[in-house]
Amino acid sequence: MGLRKQPRTFLGESTQGQVFFSLFFHALKKKKLSLLTMERRNQNLDNPNCPFGCECIETEVHLFFHCHLARALWLASPWSVKWEDIHPASLKYYLESLMDPTGILPVHPSDWNEFFLFAALIFETIWRIRNRFIFDNSMCSLEDEVRALFTRFEEHKLLGTVHHQLNNPKLVADSVWCPPPVGVVKINCDAAVKNGSANIGIVVRNHLGRVLKVKVFKENITIPEAADALAILKAMKLAIVEGHLNLCCESDAKAVIQSLNTTDSSSSH
Repeated sequence: MGLRKQPRTFLGESTQGQVFFSLFFHALKKKKLSLLTMERRNQNLDNPNCPFGCECIETEVHLFFHCHLARALWLASPWSVKWEDIHPASLKYYLESLMDPTGILPVHPSDWNEFFLFAALIFETIWRIRNRFIFDNSMCSLEDEVRALFTRFEEHKLLGTVHHQLNNPKLVADSVWCPPPVGVVKINCDAAVKNGSANIGIVVRNHLGRVLKVKVFKENITIPEAADALAILKAMKLAIVEGHLNLCCESDAKAVIQSLNTTDSSSSH
């Protein structure tokens, strides 16, 4: 059973992205071993767990979509993508969602080309960080990686891979992420509870959509609402440390936001 569509044609200008998606599509169509299974066999790697301490088996779905590193990169994207609402799902479903995010991801049809390019760059970034960590024991700076990711994204756009201009201060048109007023920073925070702990991601952007800071945390929390509340608290503390006093904080934790906005103490845990 084939995928709905083929990779978008401009990936011919993106060598790394083309390689990654070619490998995935080849494995899916031929029903061969997964990329990670082949890589572990070739490198004699015995530990099947995620190398970033997520306490999960390292599958393609986990590594590229649900690992706390991946979650931070997707959240930092111009679309503030979160994948937890469609978990669990097959790798095939995730790849189809990247090619046609209609009704699944907050991506406007006019942004599909840019989104697919950014997704390919996220894949390459995760794979590179993972291999450096495993084979070179080299730790990365998440903020530096996010800045490099956006730099490469704009470089590909400048080369004509898509038709948006580099000097457009608004990175993506008609996307769900809405910029704050001039001089205000917006902080997006996200939390997910799994296997007895919570992964928290925080992304700080200015009014131009430029990523200023990215942080990920792992906490021993099993209650989703508590994790969401802690994510907001950590976001506020990070803002103070970074000197961002003129800010807004955005979270999809509706129950927590309602509790914070009410003076009725009975509504809180």
